[in-house]
Amino acid sequence: MEEMVFQIGPIRPPSEANSLLLRVTVNCPWNRCKFCMLYKKYDFHTRSVAEVKQDIDTMAELRDRILQYKTANGWDIQAINNEYQTLTTDDQRWCYQMVFRWMTEGDCNSIFLQDANTMCLRADWLAEIIRYVRVKLPEIKRITSYGRANTLAKITPEDYKMLKEAGLDRIHSGYESGSDKVLALIEKGCTQEEQIIGGRKVREAGIELSIYFMPGVGGKPFQRMDGDGFVVFGPVAFGFARMRAHAPGDAGEGVAGVQPGEGLVGFSGGDQRVHLLDTVAEGTGMFAGRRAALTVIPAYLYGDPVPFLAVNRRHDAFLRIDRMLRRCV
Repeated sequence: MEEMVFQIGPIRPPSEANSLLLRVTVNCPWNRCKFCMLYKKYDFHTRSVAEVKQDIDTMAELRDRILQYKTANGWDIQAINNEYQTLTTDDQRWCYQMVFRWMTEGDCNSIFLQDANTMCLRADWLAEIIRYVRVKLPEIKRITSYGRANTLAKITPEDYKMLKEAGLDRIHSGYESGSDKVLALIEKGCTQEEQIIGGRKVREAGIELSIYFMPGVGGKPFQRMDGDGFVVFGPVAFGFARMRAHAPGDAGEGVAGVQPGEGLVGFSGGDQRVHLLDTVAEGTGMFAGRRAALTVIPAYLYGDPVPFLAVNRRHDAFLRIDRMLRRCV
């Protein structure tokens, strides 16, 4: 079996757990948020359209190889396992498993464009990639991407129209807080105004918007500003909003990557839970009549990417599939 590998990034939104992952950019172009350590050791770069298309071709080839083992009663797992055993590298096994799971256990209708801010890519390049996905993987019904709020604010309506017509369906954006003071404190690199402008542009283009907030990310001194930040909910007609709890550390400690005394004073575990519930209750009225999903994620991701990958749900899925295949030996 030839190489048959494609790049897989380390992160995706929770709702894209069953989506195929296509890495369009690599790492994060901002990479200064104080709460996120994921990309701190790595430089950002874009991938060429040709490279991304090659990965799409590889995904399509793997899909076709696996499809030959589909039977009237399901899948010929023994035949799939026999082919799997011929794979000689971890990269080959990861890619094979991802496509296999996407086809058999996941959502074969969706694909997520990685990494942390794919929307910073030139719009015409991104549109070309999206169109190519539609051609090579016609079963795809939903194409989604990450986009930073300040990037979304800079994209022109004409470019949004082009991306929508190409087939972009949803953009995920980590707002984290709607308070300018908290945004500055965590070095998010955007403002409340940019959140509103970017969100409006996305929705006016007919693209779904999924936004993320982290109550408590500014620590105790700024906890009241989490509720104040809900002002962005009114002007931004988002489709989904997710609350993910983040405490900067135990009481008296700073956020990951920030030394104690720099202004980010954390919550104790109990205080964090109470604050999260209070914040959700305060903001719930802003969701009236909206197709919104409030999801509480107990802790945000930080630390070295290697241990992160070790606990990533998609990685766990790979291990489960690996065990299933090995039982057929």
